[in-house]
Amino acid sequence: MKQEVLIGIDAGSTHLKAALYETNGKLIRICHRRVRVCHSIPEYSEYDADEIYLQLCSCLDELLTPQYLPVAVGISSFGESIVPIDPQGKPVDRMIAWYDMRGQHLIN
Repeated sequence: MKQEVLIGIDAGSTHLKAALYETNGKLIRICHRRVRVCHSIPEYSEYDADEIYLQLCSCLDELLTPQYLPVAVGISSFGESIVPIDPQGKPVDRMIAWYDMRGQHLIN
């Protein structure tokens, strides 16, 4: 019989973290991946949503061995960052970071 587990995901501005927990909350294992920030222009701070998705898949593959059965997932993400998507849900550009400075001139 598989062990029921909980998955916690934290997609942050410096690291992506995924963790596996027993249903009583005890940590089983955690996986980290560094999140790469892109600066196409010095004031711009962006993330590649596809790259982050692949990092998450890699972490889940590492954590979810056949002995585990996920029963719940909790997700925390990048604050006010956005990913522009097309009608099929695919990213059309990089994700703009919450601390990006491209609009700063509009408030001065």
